[in-house]
Amino acid sequence: MAGYGVDWAVISGINAFEQWHDYFGFGTSGSTFGIITALMTIGNFCGSYFLALQDVYGRRAVNFAGNAIVIVAGLMQGLSTNLGVFMAGRFLLGFGSALMSSSQYMAEIAPLHMRGRLVGIFGACFQIGSVVFLAVMYAFQGIQSVSISEL
Repeated sequence: MAGYGVDWAVISGINAFEQWHDYFGFGTSGSTFGIITALMTIGNFCGSYFLALQDVYGRRAVNFAGNAIVIVAGLMQGLSTNLGVFMAGRFLLGFGSALMSSSQYMAEIAPLHMRGRLVGIFGACFQIGSVVFLAVMYAFQGIQSVSISEL
């Protein structure tokens, strides 16, 4: 759930960076940014049909597969060299996120006396992830440009 918060904060905050637009070469095109933003939701919608695999492989296996897909998608986005790879990473991020029914799994395996508290903390992770990464994006706003040679 914190991943959703991180994604929400990064994808909404990164739009303010001209360097990001210049790197991928789409200027300030609203339609391109809209597609980039929507791809996670589209991937989530497409991945939701595969939740039926939980009946065959179990919730735990499908959760782990979703986590693996999310890790690959995050690497694709972070290391992307062109807009196509970044967009594919966005789609896969949504697809993998759909497979992670972690809150339901947590509610099933948590001890009865802690169930509500644990699921509530899990739900609050969205806000925690988004607030932390909004602060990170705010801290990076003063950076004008960074090239590999400067690192």
